[in-house]
Amino acid sequence: MPKLSQYLPFALFYILVCSVGITSLAEISLSVALFPLVIYGYASGAYGTALRMLPGARRLMLAILAIVLTMCAWDFVTAFGADSFVRVFRPLYGHATGLAIVLSVLALSRTEAASRRTRAMCLVILALSLATTYFVGPRGYSDRFPGLFKHPNQLGLISAMAALIFFNMAITSPFRKGLLYGAGLLASGWALLLSGSKTSLVVFAGLSLLSVPLLAFLHSDKRKAGLELYRNMGFALAALVAGAAILPFVSERAYTVLDSFVTGNQDVENYRTVTARSLLWEESWKMAETYPLTGVGAGQLMSDGTEHSHNVFMDAMRTTGFPGLGLTILFFIAVVFYIFSAYRAGQVLNSDPSSQLSDPTVRGVFVGSLVAMLSYLLSNQMSDSFGPSTIPFFYTALAFSLALFVRKADPLTPSPRR
Repeated sequence: MPKLSQYLPFALFYILVCSVGITSLAEISLSVALFPLVIYGYASGAYGTALRMLPGARRLMLAILAIVLTMCAWDFVTAFGADSFVRVFRPLYGHATGLAIVLSVLALSRTEAASRRTRAMCLVILALSLATTYFVGPRGYSDRFPGLFKHPNQLGLISAMAALIFFNMAITSPFRKGLLYGAGLLASGWALLLSGSKTSLVVFAGLSLLSVPLLAFLHSDKRKAGLELYRNMGFALAALVAGAAILPFVSERAYTVLDSFVTGNQDVENYRTVTARSLLWEESWKMAETYPLTGVGAGQLMSDGTEHSHNVFMDAMRTTGFPGLGLTILFFIAVVFYIFSAYRAGQVLNSDPSSQLSDPTVRGVFVGSLVAMLSYLLSNQMSDSFGPSTIPFFYTALAFSLALFVRKADPLTPSPRR
C-alpha cells in the first residue's frame, strides 16, 4: 500500500489543477512545475498496475492513449507557420496533464484499499475547490461565478462532472458515507448553479436521470433493481426540482433562458448565445476551407480574440485542419466505445468476486465516472473545446473507471517463476 509521502506530489499537483484560475502566471498553470516530477515518479507504478488490469480495459486504454499521442503530434506539426507558436502548448499541456493524472491514479491504486483512498483524496480536493466558489466572487462576470477556474463555463462543465460522480456515489453508499458524498453533491451542485452555465445544467439534469437505470441494471437481483430504480428516480427528481427552485435566486439569467425554452417562449435557434456561436462556427468553417490540411494552428485564437470555437469539432477543424478533425472524431468514437464496453463489462463482473466491481458500493463511482465522461463530451459541443483547464477532469473520471478494472490480488506478492 502506498505511503502517505507517495500521495503528496500528486495531491499538490491536483490542487493546482483544481485552482487554475488563481494559480496561473501569464495564463500558464503553476502545475507545469510539478509535471516532470509527477510523470517520472508515478510512471513505473502505473505500468505495474496496468499489467494487472483486465485485458480488454488495458487494450482500450492503450488505444485511447495512441490516439491522444497522435493528436498531440499533429497539433505540434500545425504550429509551424501559426500566428503564435507558443499557443500550441495549451492543448498539448491539457492532454499531458490528463495523462499525468491517469498515471498517478493508477500508480496509487495498486490495491483495492489504495484505490479508494486515491479516489477519496481527489474528490475531497475537487469538492473543496468547488465549495469556495461563492467566496471567490464573480470576478467580472455579473451574476455568473468562475470559482477557482478561469471562466463560468469551465466551472459549470467541471462541477457538472463532479456532481454526477457524487450523486451516483451518494445513492449507492451506506448512510454515513452517503452523507459525506451528499455533502460533495451539495458543493458541486451549488457551484453548478452559481456558474449559470445553461448547457452544463441541462446535461447534468439529463445524465443524472440516466444514471438511475444504469445503476439499477447492474443489479443481478431484478427485485432489488426495481426497488432501487423507484427510490433513486424519486431522489433524482426531487434534487432537480430543488435545483430548479433555487436557480432563479442564484442565476436569474440562466433561469429565464431555460424557462423560455421549456415554455416555448423562445426558439433555441434565435437565442443570442446560440446565434453568436453560429457566427463562430461559420468563421471556423471558412478558416478550415482556407487551410484544409493544417488549419490555422493548434491553440490559435479566433479573429475576435475568442480562445476557441465553442464546439470541439469545429475547433479541431479550424485549428488542425481536416486531419485533426478526423483524429478528434476518432477520439470521440474510442471514448464512447470505452464507456459502452466498460458498462457492459461491469454487468458481467458484478458477480465475479475477484473484481472490484463485485462490491455494490463501487457501482456509484463506476457509473458516475462513465456518465461524467459522457457529460464532458456533450458539453464540449457548445463550450470549451477540450480546453487545458477542463480536460484534466475528463481524464480524472477515466482514471477512476480504469482503476476499477484492476484485479483485487495483491500486486506486491511476486508470482513464482517456473
